[in-house]
Amino acid sequence: MRYGIAGEVIREGSVWEAVGGLTLLGPATITVAVLAGYPRVFNYPIPLTAHNAQRQYNNAARMMTWIGLSMALIMVVMMASWLGVLAIGWIWVGLGMLVAAADLFRRTYVPTALEPASGSARYTQNEWIP
Repeated sequence: MRYGIAGEVIREGSVWEAVGGLTLLGPATITVAVLAGYPRVFNYPIPLTAHNAQRQYNNAARMMTWIGLSMALIMVVMMASWLGVLAIGWIWVGLGMLVAAADLFRRTYVPTALEPASGSARYTQNEWIP
């Protein structure tokens, strides 16, 4: 079934549409969970230095963990709604967690990472961590 913004059914379709969504969301959730353990491979929006690298690794791993958790919650709500256990409206909890995790990282962690090292007015190329 396809639901409108108010939660009413606006269209019914094939079960294969649902299977297709889970087929994509399942491996994506597992990939995000695995990537949370390897924060050094991420593409950071700021230069990493000796001063901020560990903090950014921790923040990125935390963000990926929350994103993976919200994706798993979305899958659980989808399957539970098909079984009639939960209303599809609960999917907004997972979507809200997803948006909040990304926004929290953007607003909180990135600006604090740009603070200069103690006594340093700005970073130089030699301070960057490859």
